[in-house]
Amino acid sequence: MTSHQPTNRQGIHHSQEEMAWFDVLPGEQVAYRVNGKDVNNEYSVFDLRMAPNKGNGPIAIHHKADEIFRILEGEARFHIDGKEFNAGSGDVLVVPRGTPHAFLNIGDSHLHMSIMFTPSGDELIFKEIPGKTMEEIIELAIKYEVSVVGPPIVYNK
Repeated sequence: MTSHQPTNRQGIHHSQEEMAWFDVLPGEQVAYRVNGKDVNNEYSVFDLRMAPNKGNGPIAIHHKADEIFRILEGEARFHIDGKEFNAGSGDVLVVPRGTPHAFLNIGDSHLHMSIMFTPSGDELIFKEIPGKTMEEIIELAIKYEVSVVGPPIVYNK
């Protein structure tokens, strides 16, 4: 028999109108949907919008969190554990912690994804990125236990 532990958590509702987008890098915006602090740091959810032909940076590994992507609009090229493939609206991708990965927008319109980290924490880097160079971002990644292990992926249509 399983014992259910009482919890102090409560239901969360964030309407589309409440989304507060902020610029991370040119052509890339993030809006936090569920903050880890509100769910005992078990997970976080945020939306990402990316301009056409924009990538998220070099191939990286998250050492403490799994990452789950759900593409809401657009088309992306993903690199996950040495394999590259395209994914489109409605697709879900799961990247377990310790797995090298990167992605870029290969569509002619904005890419819009919902992304979850479990446990939460890695998403906090986005608040610290604006105004930093790629070299500074790579250094900042160490604070979040993220390792850069390869160059950005390239896609030729």
